[in-house]
Amino acid sequence: MFGLRFNDNSSRLMLLANILALIIALYLGYSIAMMIWLYWFESLMVGAFTLLAIIAALRQEKTQGWKLALASTIFFVFNYGVFHLAYVIVAPYFPSLGFDWARLYDLAPAAVLLMIPQALSFYENEMGRTHTNTAAYVAAHVSAVYSRVMYIAMILVAAAALKFYFGSESDVLFAAMLVKLFADMRIDEAKRKKLAIVGSNQ
Repeated sequence: MFGLRFNDNSSRLMLLANILALIIALYLGYSIAMMIWLYWFESLMVGAFTLLAIIAALRQEKTQGWKLALASTIFFVFNYGVFHLAYVIVAPYFPSLGFDWARLYDLAPAAVLLMIPQALSFYENEMGRTHTNTAAYVAAHVSAVYSRVMYIAMILVAAAALKFYFGSESDVLFAAMLVKLFADMRIDEAKRKKLAIVGSNQ
């Protein structure tokens, strides 16, 4: 589909979870702000599982690249954490980006759905593996998660601009979530290819 391959359970589940999240968002009438917070939470979970994957690799370290991997981990935790914390601090100053706590229960089903494939991917691809080049392995994970943050940021900015121009949130929401799904799958596939080149074995 669209040049994407679905060779394992986690990639197929990622596709299904994103489609179901899209249906939930349209059915419950998510606003653009709710979509932004949904992807903020998902991004936080992706970062958390990335950190767990890096820690797992460091614990199994058998090569001389562990110092670079550890430095990358420290940088990742600080930089990624600051980025997401900054959004929490800044968002309340922009009413259109504020989170409506009364709709927390509406947001929860889609948030849980998007978290499940991340957990399965970690279990399938990280548990019990050893790595021939830890530094390159860590770099592949960090590169993927930052690529994801960048394209989601661009999608959200475009969605906010289109909503302002067209005034229809549902159409913009549908288009933005579809683009995000496609980009998610491409980034995930590219990461898998990099990890295969690095050398990750059961």
